[in-house]
Amino acid sequence: MFSEQKIIELFEKHWNSVDLKDINKIFKTEGGISALEGVLLYLYIIDTRPRSIIEFSPNKGYSSFAIASAQRLMRNRWAFATFEIKDKFCNATKAVLQNNNLLDYCEVICGDALRKVPIHIESKGAHVDLCFIDSDHGEEFAQQYIDKLFPLFKPDCLIAVHDIAGKKRLKSGKTEFKTSLMGGAHKGGEEHSIRKFLKKNKKDYTVLHSVTGGKHEGANLPINNDLYEKILNISGYDFRKSKSPPCPKTLFFKL
Repeated sequence: MFSEQKIIELFEKHWNSVDLKDINKIFKTEGGISALEGVLLYLYIIDTRPRSIIEFSPNKGYSSFAIASAQRLMRNRWAFATFEIKDKFCNATKAVLQNNNLLDYCEVICGDALRKVPIHIESKGAHVDLCFIDSDHGEEFAQQYIDKLFPLFKPDCLIAVHDIAGKKRLKSGKTEFKTSLMGGAHKGGEEHSIRKFLKKNKKDYTVLHSVTGGKHEGANLPINNDLYEKILNISGYDFRKSKSPPCPKTLFFKL
């Protein structure tokens, strides 16, 4: 999925197609997803041209901007919907999209994703093949979206779960992952439900953090300077120096 080789291939294959105005805004954004995560989503959409994209929850709209910008580049209107339960974040996301002339490329739906997503999929006849999740990181909610929403998505849909960090197992050399624990409020949390799903269904996965390196939630991996240098040579952008830290925190796997 997002191995070092795949990341470099995406940059090599599609960098000449990007809109640098979009990339500059992603690069300069501070907060939410990291700049590299935003650009990788952008490049992945260019590469695969998803028929339908679902996101929950956009918070202040950083990820929504990156996804909707790629949709605009592909001239793919009304194929992306983002769901946010909190009115203030709904309004913030709408403002970001409106200020960047992106409302035609993202439908912002206020309400509970567990109820609203199935209605949206049925009404649109949507074939969801990309889903970005940055929502309640508790175990119960994660199990609910696994049980209620995953079966509605297209087989082979790419699932991206934000705020999961890689942590090195020193004895085995392998990489494990864990979620943000929200200050301890969600002990075990989202990671527990996701881990069970991956194991039960024998899914391969990539923790982007384990590929790029960085510090987050107790994980402390060396920065993969070789990867960042290769990206710099292709793009002219040094993502280690973006306003968001070089610490992508997303787990990727396909249904």
